[in-house]
Amino acid sequence: MKSIFLALGCLTVATSNLLAQASPATSKPRVAVTVFSDGKPVNQQTGLKADAKEIRFKALLDTSTNGPFTAFKPALVIKNKEAFFVRNGRQIAQLTVTDKELPPAFFQEAQPDDHIVFKLTLVAQRTNGELVPLPEQPIYKFTIRK
Repeated sequence: MKSIFLALGCLTVATSNLLAQASPATSKPRVAVTVFSDGKPVNQQTGLKADAKEIRFKALLDTSTNGPFTAFKPALVIKNKEAFFVRNGRQIAQLTVTDKELPPAFFQEAQPDDHIVFKLTLVAQRTNGELVPLPEQPIYKFTIRK
């Protein structure tokens, strides 16, 4: 009987340790992504200028609560960005970018009311340096304006 209680006690401790070490791969984190066009933040209502020289991204993980993400750094790593150029609901071009900026040449053929869709692959970093990919890939759609 004592061994059963000891086994249950060990199982309870192991389960609570696993829950305390929850990762972004198993929990739904709150993420904030900011898109910058020529150094200024833009949103989906304002859209992106077709003549933008630089498009950058910044992603942050909400680590403020006492949940499973307090052991992570707030800045997320953007592993890659997929950009889709869309006209009249049809994909015209696709580009995968692994560095920080999206090349401005991607917009050269843009017309008013065209769209660009970004799909981001985000990776969280624990304070010990371990990288953990996030399961969801946020998608943002922007109207291109002149």
